[in-house]
Order: sequence, then C-alpha cells, then structure tokens
Amino acid sequence: MNETRTRLDPTLGLPRITEGIPGLGGQIRQAIDDFVVMEEPLYEPAGEGEHIYLRITRRNQTTRDLVLDLGRLLGLKDSAIGVAGQKDRAARTTQTISLHMPKADVDDVCRRVQDELDVSIESAARHLNKLRMGHLASNRFVITVRNLQDESSDRLRQRLEAKLEAIRERGMPNYFGPQRFGRDGDNAERGRRVLEGRERAKGWLRRLLISAFQSELFNGWLAARIRDGLFDSLMEGDLASPRGSHGVFTTEEVEREQARCAAGEIDVTGPLFGKKMARATGPAGDREKAILREAGITEALFEDRDCDGGRRAARVFPKDLRYEFTGEILELDFSLPPGSFATAFLREIQGPMASL
Repeated sequence: MNETRTRLDPTLGLPRITEGIPGLGGQIRQAIDDFVVMEEPLYEPAGEGEHIYLRITRRNQTTRDLVLDLGRLLGLKDSAIGVAGQKDRAARTTQTISLHMPKADVDDVCRRVQDELDVSIESAARHLNKLRMGHLASNRFVITVRNLQDESSDRLRQRLEAKLEAIRERGMPNYFGPQRFGRDGDNAERGRRVLEGRERAKGWLRRLLISAFQSELFNGWLAARIRDGLFDSLMEGDLASPRGSHGVFTTEEVEREQARCAAGEIDVTGPLFGKKMARATGPAGDREKAILREAGITEALFEDRDCDGGRRAARVFPKDLRYEFTGEILELDFSLPPGSFATAFLREIQGPMASL
C-alpha cells in the first residue's frame, strides 16, 4: 500500500529502514491498556527539599491535562509544577511530577490528589530541585498490537526477527511521531503561522506549536537522508554526537568517524532549527539549508524567544527488547531514550499496513 502524508498524520509516507521486509500490520490502542508508558527515572528523590515528587499512574489523560488538574486542585502555578516528559492521552502512563510545596505535608497532598483525581500515586518523596524536561533515564513501553496480518505465527515471527535484527544493527529512525503534530495533524502548520505572525498563541501552546514545526522540518531532513542512503552514513560537515552525550563535533575525517558510527559509538545529528542551534557545515550543511529552501523559509524565521533550537540524533537503539506472540496478538516490551517515540519503532515493525 502506498502512503501519502495527510493532514491527520504528517508522518505517513516517511521512509523506513526496513521497507524491504514485509510488515506485520495490526492495530494499536484498541484499549487504553494496550499502550503502556513508564518513565524510568534518572535519579531517586533525596528525601528532603522544597519539591514533592509524585510518581503517578493515570489513564487516557495527557501530561498537560494532569498538570492543569494538579494546579487547580493544589493552587499551584504552572511554574511550580515540573515534568520530565510529555505523554500522550491514549495510554496508561506512569510518570513523575514535581510540585513546589515547601510547607505542605506530603501525606496530605497524596490524599487530596488520590481523592479528587482519577489517578494512582505509586510513590511520593521530597527532593531539592524542580523536575525538568529530559530528566529521565528512558521510557519503557509495553505495547499490544492486535489483528496482525493473516499469516502463520512462524512467518510473523520470522518477519519480526528480521526487522529487529536490522534495527539492532543500524538503529531506528528517530522520527517525531504523529502525536507531536496534534489530533488534526496541523500543529506544525500552526507553528509556522505563529512564527510568521499570522496566528497568535501564548505560553505553553505557543511553545508546543513552534516545537511541532521544528519537528516537521527535522522529519523532512531525516527522510531525505534515508532516501539518499545516508541514514547511518556520515558526510563531511555532519555534526555527530557520542552515544549518550549532548555534545556535538564536526565530522572532518569521514572515513575514521564512519567506523565509529558503524560501531555504534557516535550518531549523526539533525537540525532542530532555532537561534541557538549548532550548524552543520560543508555538504551536510547544504542539506540542512535545502530543507529550509524547500519549505520556503530562512533561518531568520527562528529568531524568536521561544525558538532556541538544538540537535537531535538521527537514530536510536531500542533496549531491553522482549516480545511475545499470542495468536494474532503481539506484545512488545522495550525502552527508548527520552524524547524518542514508540510509534517510530512501531511503524518499522508494522509496515505501511499499520494502524497507529
């Protein structure tokens, strides 16, 4: 089946690295508990400090909605509440929320939250600082894929193993998933309009829309690399990053650095356009400039207070991956780095017949 990008899902049509292997098809999110996300914390609370860390499980609620509910219930401003990541609505999610409540009784806060909100508190403790975006080790996913293609279990298993082997060797494309672009798939276009002054938005919504536009441009850059056979290949001027590091360096000796890339020591990074973004040079820089030209914009558009920008790894490697088949049902259990999307992994496994 040929895919085309649609307003509802701008990620349709993005190339996969396993396109030569038939997908398993199937559907996800047929029930809330079919999509489970659990944050794996970067550190444990110290047991003292002005902030209360609540580890909360809830269903069918975005992180933003949970933050708003907590703010209303506890009389807290947005700035007093911290999260390490934004989670989607259609899932069962466990994540840590920090609350700046220096004088509050922790047990009393827990009782109020559990009595008034439809959530479960897994743990609560004080800590010295506010929780901030990215302050987590990884996200663990347990995802149920139903209604797989009508094939024998042995054939489905062979397909899955072939796809997993390719991903273990090369990594998976670190695309932003369809969740980033909103229910109607138009957040990126709205973000562009905000930057161009054609739409007004404030605060959290403004940052969300601009981020969606940055994400769409990154996806376009990564798709072009894959189509041109450069997914896991370095070129002169690329900004690469050691695995697990936020630092980047310019690729000058391509042959030497390519060996490190093949060994999984370093990764190519792509552009999240903004005023503080480090820029690729040479042929790699030309590719990034081409993305802007194709969009009909210049870098001047990103000189905005809510548009710092940065770099993002082109690929990631799922960890601790386990799976189990039960008839036409597949359960996948795996972990991804902060900011990476399980749907980017699933689109490789399910193929173009996927229902995400």
